[in-house]
Amino acid sequence: MWYGFGNTSAAYNSNPVAPNTTLRESFPLLHDSMATPAEFRANSVGANGDAKGARNDPLLNGMLWILDEISKGLGLRRTMFYDVLYSIIDELQSNLRCDLNAVQTCSKWNVSIGNGLLVVGSYFFVIFLLLNAFKLDFLAIFAVPFLWVFLWRLCYGYSWTCAPLLPPCLITDIAATTVAIFPKQIEIPQPLWLHAQCADTAPINASCLRTCQDEPFGFVDLQSVVAWVLAETGSNSSTVISVVRRLPIFNESIFAVQILVAEKVIADNIAGFVPAHRLCAAINSYRLVPYLFVTALAATLFILMVRIALAIFFGTFTGAFAVFLPSFTR
Repeated sequence: MWYGFGNTSAAYNSNPVAPNTTLRESFPLLHDSMATPAEFRANSVGANGDAKGARNDPLLNGMLWILDEISKGLGLRRTMFYDVLYSIIDELQSNLRCDLNAVQTCSKWNVSIGNGLLVVGSYFFVIFLLLNAFKLDFLAIFAVPFLWVFLWRLCYGYSWTCAPLLPPCLITDIAATTVAIFPKQIEIPQPLWLHAQCADTAPINASCLRTCQDEPFGFVDLQSVVAWVLAETGSNSSTVISVVRRLPIFNESIFAVQILVAEKVIADNIAGFVPAHRLCAAINSYRLVPYLFVTALAATLFILMVRIALAIFFGTFTGAFAVFLPSFTR
């Protein structure tokens, strides 16, 4: 009873502070599998620090070598596959126990619900496309009612075993996110004004504003918008550059500079510059429309090809099974 009353009052004694986490910091990170005990690390790495040679079994060595080559081809670290498995197991173990104190005091409130919705929604969209390619989209539909568990886990460290408890900072977070999305008034960032006197005049004169094509913004093409999106989300820039360098619409050297400039703006976080770049990126997002249409068409064709290949494979397997079945039956 003393423990129960103490935890009940914890929510009133705490003063949770809203997280100041950017979108790029909101994406979950894989747990390091090298933090496991030595006997488990030996399963994923050999004496030379790679998977090859970790076991004497030729078949297992071959599979580990394939994983190494795939990781190097994608620009990922060699233990990525083991980090994924270790992270899933660790999360499953953590979700079996409800951290009651963290839920009631919001001590694990690390991500705002607005950023959490973007992160969970993007992951769910990618998974839905992959499952749809193999005609397993019904699995993604069944997962929709449980998305709130992933969302609250990311934002507040909430586990499904805490249901039906609600973190007390949930209402505050929803209210703050709503105000951020639907503000009472739109404030033009200071770097977009040509002169300080222009900010005091009403109505706003277009001659007082800088354009997004001017310096220090430089949103003049598709690359500048993509570079800002990559910097904002914290994507692996080197991997993206190695992919887009094969596309004729991208200039690799200019694109690399644009990414570095965007990351520098976010890192410096000078007052007004980050909101100004976000506004310019949103205004110039129309440049992405034709390429998004082509990408959607290519994804549709890819899904169609996968389904055709699966149909051919199952047809061939069924035919071969029907031919060889009489050979083993009387």
